Amino acid sequence: MTSVAESRSRPRDPGARPQGRLLVLTGNPGAGKSTHCRRVVQAAREAGMVVRGVVATDEPVAGGARRWLEDLRGGGRVLLGRTATPEQIAAGEPRWALDDAALDRCSRILAEAGPADLLVIDEVGPLELLQGRGAIEGVRAALSGRYGAALVVVRPWLVERFAELFPAPRPEVVDVQEPDALGRLLAAVVARGPA
Repeated sequence: MTSVAESRSRPRDPGARPQGRLLVLTGNPGAGKSTHCRRVVQAAREAGMVVRGVVATDEPVAGGARRWLEDLRGGGRVLLGRTATPEQIAAGEPRWALDDAALDRCSRILAEAGPADLLVIDEVGPLELLQGRGAIEGVRAALSGRYGAALVVVRPWLVERFAELFPAPRPEVVDVQEPDALGRLLAAVVARGPA
C-alpha cells in the first residue's frame, strides 16, 4: 500500500508520457530568471505537483556574490561558485568561478531527478552548451526522462544552441522581460496540474 507521503513524492502517473512541454526561460543577467523559477516552483508545489531539479540563488558577499543551487527534491543546497574578482575578469576570466565538485553534484541531482510533474534546470550555460562540460550529462539525462513540463534557464545568446542540442520536444522560449512572462509560465506549467 502506498502512503500519502510516497504518493506525493512522485508524479501521479509517471508512465503517462516520456516528455512534456519544454519551456526555455531567457533574459539578461539579473533580469529575474531565477526569481521566476522560484515562483513557478512554489505555485506548482501548492498545486500538488511533484517538482524536481535545481534552482539558483545568489548571495551577496563582500566583493561579489556566491551562487547556491537548491536541490528541489531533497532541499539541500550546494555552493556552485562565486563571482570572479574585477582583476580576474579584466584578465579574461569568466564572470563566475565555478566549483567542479559542485557541478558534478548538480549533474547527479539532475540525472537522478526521475519522473516529475515539473523539472527545473536553472541554468544551462556556456560550460554545458559550448564546451560539453559542467552538468551536461545530468541535463541530458533529465531532459530525456519523464516530466510533465520542464523549465530551463538559458542565456539569450545560447537559446539557439540549446535548441540544436535539445530539439525535442520543441522548446517554447519565454523572455523574462516579456509582459506577463510569469503568467505565461504559470499557465503552461501549473494550469495543467499534476500528471
